[in-house]
Amino acid sequence: MQTLVANGFSLVGAVLLCLSTFCKEKENVLSIQIGDIIFNSISDCIVGSYSAMSTNLICLIRNVLVVKNKCNKLVKAILLASIVIVGIAVNTKGLVGFIPIVASLEYTVGTFKCKTAQGLRYTLILNSL
Repeated sequence: MQTLVANGFSLVGAVLLCLSTFCKEKENVLSIQIGDIIFNSISDCIVGSYSAMSTNLICLIRNVLVVKNKCNKLVKAILLASIVIVGIAVNTKGLVGFIPIVASLEYTVGTFKCKTAQGLRYTLILNSL
């Protein structure tokens, strides 16, 4: 039952992620992905994937800051370092637990570098591989 509930939250997150790819503006993409992150964090918590949950919550902060144009170099460095440090600290899945850390780092760098929604879509495709 626990897995079924977690998959339900994950499904809602996946639908939001898909919907975000139809947005024309970067800020709208990231705003919808905030919902995706929240639902996937709940799912991660239910199944005990704490490295994924922690990196997702840092990415939630990242998206909010990028949408509000509050990301300077120091904030970017803190976010990137936080993903690595917190992700490793709470990793309970061994090598598999590093996958969300690496994926979050890749998408975070893409989020900072890409100026358009299309650039974010390319970053998301790369992140999905």
